[in-house]
Amino acid sequence: LHAIKHNINIYVAHTNMDNSLVGINYSLAKNLGLVNVDYLYEDKTGVYGDIEIDYYEFEEMLYGVFDDECMRKHKSHDTIRKVGIISGAGGRENDLIQKLIEKGVDTFISGEFKHNIVLELVANNINVIEIGHYESEIIFVDIVTDILEKNNINVVGYTAKTI
Repeated sequence: LHAIKHNINIYVAHTNMDNSLVGINYSLAKNLGLVNVDYLYEDKTGVYGDIEIDYYEFEEMLYGVFDDECMRKHKSHDTIRKVGIISGAGGRENDLIQKLIEKGVDTFISGEFKHNIVLELVANNINVIEIGHYESEIIFVDIVTDILEKNNINVVGYTAKTI
């Protein structure tokens, strides 16, 4: 109410940016250096792309992008060639593993996973990297700020972090 009384606009949406070519998943892929990025699903949920890198080199790169304290990793092999990303809660459980296998993904990154999904992914020789829900979506602030600034809209952005 305080913001309304002082004519302050607050924009907090992010879900609609999950499935956009300028959105969260695509931006994460770009920040990680993935090439040939495409959608995992026809409805534009998640992305996957190519990279040729040693697991431990990739892990070091991740430390430069995400908060180390939140990251959990489950390694199943050494060479990474194709990475899948779904921000937030990791997508659809019912067909996720089959979709990753179909696309040739050998490493999957998301904000959070259910334990049984991690076990199934590792059993299918897919590296699993859990970066934290918040950490997987905070890039939204940068995306929106860039869009607004490109359209000459003055932006003052604040990022809230839960305690």
